[in-house]
Amino acid sequence: MSTFPAAPNDPFAAKFGTGMPTSPFRVGDGVDPPLLVGRNDHLAEAAEMVQLLTEHRQTPILSLHGPSGIGKTSLLQRIETEVTELGGVVARIDGRDDTSGYVGLADVHDRLRAGVPHPVEPVEDTIDGRYRAAAAVAAETKRPFVVMVDNLHVASELTDTLGSNHGIGGGLIFAGAHDHGRLSSMPTGIRSLEVGYLQPHDAKEAIAAPLAANGVDVDPDLLAACAARSGGLPLAVQAWGTQLWHSAHDGRGATADELQPHVDAQLGRHYSTIWMSLTDTERQYVDVLATP
Repeated sequence: MSTFPAAPNDPFAAKFGTGMPTSPFRVGDGVDPPLLVGRNDHLAEAAEMVQLLTEHRQTPILSLHGPSGIGKTSLLQRIETEVTELGGVVARIDGRDDTSGYVGLADVHDRLRAGVPHPVEPVEDTIDGRYRAAAAVAAETKRPFVVMVDNLHVASELTDTLGSNHGIGGGLIFAGAHDHGRLSSMPTGIRSLEVGYLQPHDAKEAIAAPLAANGVDVDPDLLAACAARSGGLPLAVQAWGTQLWHSAHDGRGATADELQPHVDAQLGRHYSTIWMSLTDTERQYVDVLATP
């Protein structure tokens, strides 16, 4: 089972002086989950994209596609961090929300304008106008500029606008269930990267490393069983790691069978919030989870 090093009373309290600390597997707790294990090729491609933007040599387009829970959003977060650390700006847009494109581009444009000493020309109050204005100010201030569209599954007015204006500057990254190069109105030259399932050894590392870094030792056989049951889906890997973390504190399960209901419940809560955006295959997976 999962155990902490020997300590008096509650091991969390003994180590941290408080109750149970936040899980190292939850983004909401301010900690990036270990979903980037086994993503070296994707990170290398992203690093090249950032370099091209920094040197202002190209306006690259990247498509990250794969099923829900595969880790696309975590890759976007890593790329955004790299861009901002280089002084760049990122517009994060939700492809399921028609208004988020305008809001995201308006926010980026306002942030870029703060670094311009002279008055800026009036901006057309549309997605098209905001995108053009943001790209122009980014070029003037020589700052990398990236538009990231997550949860993009179908062509829309947003993709039409971004595709038709892409040549004016900045990078584009689309993340969704399908290869975005096949969508209508997409510009040529899209670099398409499928985000696939983790290999068994990567799934085990993604579970074990955060636990070990926080003083939790896991039985090797239990770790192997949990990694195997995750199927290499990073979201499921995250769920198994979270439940092992809780088990070390409250003893909710010493075997994979005992932890399985807690993992199913955690995944069920996630999928219930995004049901309308799932593909048919993903919905079949959820149906299996829900079957007694």
